[in-house]
Amino acid sequence: GEAPLPEEETEAMEWGTLLEEPIAQKFSRVTGLKIRKQPLKIATGNRFMLANIDRQILGETAILECKALNAFARIESAADLPDYMYLQAMHYLEVYGYEKMYFAILVGGQKFVQFPIARDRATIEMLVAVEAEFWRRVELGDPPPPDGSDATTALAKRLWPKDSGTIMA
Repeated sequence: GEAPLPEEETEAMEWGTLLEEPIAQKFSRVTGLKIRKQPLKIATGNRFMLANIDRQILGETAILECKALNAFARIESAADLPDYMYLQAMHYLEVYGYEKMYFAILVGGQKFVQFPIARDRATIEMLVAVEAEFWRRVELGDPPPPDGSDATTALAKRLWPKDSGTIMA
């Protein structure tokens, strides 16, 4: 069967949503760039690819992504981005067909950093292939094999919250 939806929004998710607007406004003040909200977009060539960006940069073909991270995050530049943020950026750039994405990040509620990252065609090609294969499996109802990752373990615990003691081969 399909994975159940998470129970509810976490507190970190709630704060991220609440802080998105002030982070976007700070970015605009610091950079002088004008921004606007955009609705959800579906990629033209790959209908399984969606993007719900935080803001569009006016006057550029660029996106703004706002993040509120805990005080332990060590992000000063694009080189410090965790893989999941970098891949999110490449996905959004592909859906929009844009060349640049800015990150505006509030770290620990006290430190603001911002920087752009450029489109990486090789990463996007790999990402589109992986997403296409994933979507093919969704359409066929064929889940990928377990891989031992933390995400797979968490899903298994949600699907089977009690251990029956049965060993499956």
